[in-house]
Amino acid sequence: MPEIDPEQVLEDLKADASPRKRQTLDLIHTICARQAAKQPKDFSIVTIGRLSNEAGGPAAPALRNSQGEGYRRLIEAWAAFQNVPMKKPTSPTSSGAITSSRDADILPRIQDPAIRALVGMIIAERNRLSAENKKLKAHAELVIDNRPVRPQAPVEVLPPLRCLLLTSERDALEEAISEKFLKGRGWNAEENGRVRNEHGRSLYKPGYVTAIRKVLENCGSS
Repeated sequence: MPEIDPEQVLEDLKADASPRKRQTLDLIHTICARQAAKQPKDFSIVTIGRLSNEAGGPAAPALRNSQGEGYRRLIEAWAAFQNVPMKKPTSPTSSGAITSSRDADILPRIQDPAIRALVGMIIAERNRLSAENKKLKAHAELVIDNRPVRPQAPVEVLPPLRCLLLTSERDALEEAISEKFLKGRGWNAEENGRVRNEHGRSLYKPGYVTAIRKVLENCGSS
């Protein structure tokens, strides 16, 4: 994952900026922070420019010209920090889900084994929930039974999510969060799963280490 910190980029840009430009940088920064909390994460100049213009800031053409370089750097930093391109996201399919064929295209493009494994687990969980949702829709008629509850046969527990990790991918995940690996680079893992470097800068967002541990627990560690 990228080591770019939008907060640091913002401070660097504001250091030599005029009061008016600082105000505009803060506006762009706030807009990007809101976009980071949405799905899909849209950091395209068109979208940021539209939202900026609605808030009284520069529109897309102003962000593209030479004087908008600083604003573009801040937007690029946010896109890199969220690990998404600056291009406008494509529209979802009519069903609102990613097709299986597109899943097959996405996973091979993820270079980081740890992230690829996490995405694979998420896709598998999404497919399972989608299948269950279709079954529920097929039985939309509900009958409420108000009779007293009596002991029934043991409830069937669904099997755990099938592990999709190869041995090499599981080993890569274990290595990515091992104490030896982190300390060897001067990094530190916090209780909330965030990883920081020796300068205290955030390398991985909260939940990174804890998410990988959950994947390993589900699949079993070697």
